[in-house]
Amino acid sequence: MNLEQIINEINKDLDDTQDNGYLIGWINRCVEDLSPIAKKETKNVYDITSLNTYVLPEDMLELVVILVNGLEYQSVPLNNSYRAGYKIWEKVLSLQNTPESGTIEVYYYKRLRHLENLADVPEIEPSFHDLFVLYTIAHNQFMEDEPERQMDAISRYNNRRQEYQAFVMKNSFTLNAQQQITDVWW
Repeated sequence: MNLEQIINEINKDLDDTQDNGYLIGWINRCVEDLSPIAKKETKNVYDITSLNTYVLPEDMLELVVILVNGLEYQSVPLNNSYRAGYKIWEKVLSLQNTPESGTIEVYYYKRLRHLENLADVPEIEPSFHDLFVLYTIAHNQFMEDEPERQMDAISRYNNRRQEYQAFVMKNSFTLNAQQQITDVWW
């Protein structure tokens, strides 16, 4: 579903048609709630410079690994100035005891992109787009002071969210197992 279709589904389930801006706000809160579960992987590549400061991506949710010329670097304490590694302060990466040239690869889990335009499609699997509908309905009913309906709706959202989490974990496990088999064969 795209954003317009999600909004239409929400309005079907609500007593009153809500303003699109209001609904999009709740939908994007759901995007934030699902980002840590989705575990969408990405990376940025930087050329090593003499300045040795690299602004990390705005969408970075969780750092996975940093490779400098293919070698894994570990985090070092801010007060450590002698051991090779990396430091992060206010979304800025700095390296110490590194080569003067080459590349830095930053692998991380990213935040899901907010939906803004009616044609935007969520970055999660289409079979779980109903999560945005369930989340928005639950929070709208809270605002309408309907505790019984709100508890039912939030329970349905949480159950579906757990299904999504299990789906992501299962697929992640399957991909990791396939990668290990490939590594053994090659």
